[in-house]
Amino acid sequence: GTPGIGKSFACGSFLLHQLLHYDGGLLDVVAYFIRDSAYVIHNARPGVAGSVVLYDNIDATVNLIVDMARKKKGHKRGFIIVDISQELKEPPSGLPTNFWPTVVLTSPDVRHYEQWMKDRNDKLIYVNCDDERDLKAFVAWQKLFPLGQDAGITDELCKEISDEWKRVKQRIEQVGPLPRFVLNADSYESRHSQICNAISDITLNNKAPYMGILRMNSEWQSDHVSHKLVKLVRVREDLNNETYRCVPLSSDIHERVKVKMLQILKDAWVLLRLAPSDCRAAVGLELLSFDAFRYSDVTEAVVDKLVYLQRDGETCKKSALAKFNEKQLRLQSSECLGTAENSTVKECKYYVLYKPSVGNFPVADGFFFVEGHGTSGERAAVRAAHSRDAHQPKTIVLLQATKTCATTPRTGKLLKLKAILRRAFRDWADFSKNMRWEIVYVQHPDAATVQEAAEV
Repeated sequence: GTPGIGKSFACGSFLLHQLLHYDGGLLDVVAYFIRDSAYVIHNARPGVAGSVVLYDNIDATVNLIVDMARKKKGHKRGFIIVDISQELKEPPSGLPTNFWPTVVLTSPDVRHYEQWMKDRNDKLIYVNCDDERDLKAFVAWQKLFPLGQDAGITDELCKEISDEWKRVKQRIEQVGPLPRFVLNADSYESRHSQICNAISDITLNNKAPYMGILRMNSEWQSDHVSHKLVKLVRVREDLNNETYRCVPLSSDIHERVKVKMLQILKDAWVLLRLAPSDCRAAVGLELLSFDAFRYSDVTEAVVDKLVYLQRDGETCKKSALAKFNEKQLRLQSSECLGTAENSTVKECKYYVLYKPSVGNFPVADGFFFVEGHGTSGERAAVRAAHSRDAHQPKTIVLLQATKTCATTPRTGKLLKLKAILRRAFRDWADFSKNMRWEIVYVQHPDAATVQEAAEV
């Protein structure tokens, strides 16, 4: 899980409590490795008091555990928790995991668990950050718990809880939903300063790790880029397997990285002012991903290169983007769609780039709405600017980045996308009437060209 979500103080403590109270004391021993020490907790037995022993020698503790687990007579039933930290960078290699189940609490940094996984063929479990509801409940609990069960709820107490939540919510919007940094003012200030420094350090030469943040597909890095700017989001690969994606810790971080990259792009634009338009467009897409479509130069260059793939029975049809002028080709703004746990219902708007908040979004990496259909390459007449008439012709343009040859979207993924859009936009039922769909494939130069139109 993401550093700062409470793997030690929340998940680790909860696991320990549950194990010590498991099925009437079925376990004899629970060992908890943390930092450069280990606690060996012996459960109470009839006539024998329980005990806790602290060991400051990891190797000696491992030998003790091996001895307890492998005794032919009177062997102990146990469980091991390993809490990875700066002092304990990977689990001790000699733990008897074939006798005692073991849980390792760690960040997504593969250096902490890669060798462990290879040796044991273990399973990864991904833990999401808390959502706002969890943190709001904790803020209330902090205020209510010390008062006891018999304390009354006064207006003054309600205001105190409300004010504290406003402060915490503002911190969440800045640094992300991490209890370690939003529940304490000093920790928040320190973290906010670290984030500012990390973003200010972005340059044209070190941009690569930050580009993944804008594309919502960054990998976890063993540096401050991951630890301060992104969070792990659990996603399902298929019915039986799961993995994770890294997305910005907050919309504010995403926006600030985007602004910094825009500044870098502007500086690069000056250097590229004599370069061909398609070259400038390529640089824009590399730096900003689909946010580059907010530059009319980029959009115009891409549209100029579009090859419309005819559907069966179509003749002489062009993209809905083909006849837009330079002003109309520029997207006005960009917005992120919320996750299922923390979503804000929106209204459909023309010329706004909508981007998913997670990396496993079906079919598209972004999309926007334009007025008119692509019939004969001409734009349908618009009765009023940005009219919301449900019958007005309109097109949703899906953007899909492909490293290899793009494939036609499967029906199941398209249905999943439509279900997401119905949840994300309150006016989808009306707005989607008289709407046509287009997909723009943005490919790597070495990828095989798409030859078949998708049936959307």
